[in-house]
Amino acid sequence: MFAVRLSLTLKDITTISDFAYAILGALFEKERHGTGQRVDCSQLGAMITLQTLSITNQLIYGKQPDDGNCKVVMLSRFACCPSR
Repeated sequence: MFAVRLSLTLKDITTISDFAYAILGALFEKERHGTGQRVDCSQLGAMITLQTLSITNQLIYGKQPDDGNCKVVMLSRFACCPSR
């Protein structure tokens, strides 16, 4: 077996978690009221959600966002079977 490197960025993880929350909310609504829900999630919407605090601080307090070391990349390795 060998390891495959899987690269997930913060935007991917944020989009996945937003989508998961939307699905859970729709399932909760269906269980409670019996009506189905349409789930819609976009990567742009997830990025706006992620930047809400920075945008709010800039608009209300006039503080510029810190461009320091804010690059986050999550890397994981998963064992895979060799191809035959």
